[in-house]
Amino acid sequence: MFYRDWGLMMEVPYWIRDYKGAYNNDNIQLHDNNSIGDIRIEGMDTEISEDMSTGLLMGVKVPSGDWSFPYYDRDTQIGTGSSDLLMGAYQLGRFPTRFPTQLGAVPSTFRGRPFSWFVQVNYDRPLWSNIIIPRIPRAETTVP
Repeated sequence: MFYRDWGLMMEVPYWIRDYKGAYNNDNIQLHDNNSIGDIRIEGMDTEISEDMSTGLLMGVKVPSGDWSFPYYDRDTQIGTGSSDLLMGAYQLGRFPTRFPTQLGAVPSTFRGRPFSWFVQVNYDRPLWSNIIIPRIPRAETTVP
């Protein structure tokens, strides 16, 4: 956090991915790919609530991860190959320290500390991609 109201986060993941598969007449092959994944840079705005328990997130994801490693399917690549807009919001809070029951109040703490909860919603919208997808021509139809 730079100030009480806003901050900046950066996520630089490093993946170690090993894959064993059967190719060409059931020959077992082992493939490994170790690299940095897609980097995420997000700004955080916490001025919505005085206690900073509610906030908004906005940022970008850059295609820094390897998305063209041979032998891996598109959905198992380390990177995505796209630049994305990231948006999100979060809310955190604490449960009551005592719950009323018919037998009296029951404490809901662990070693004297109350239980907490956290909810976050994220939206990831691709802006552009390094992947070239060929266009499939549409069938021409003629009306007699």
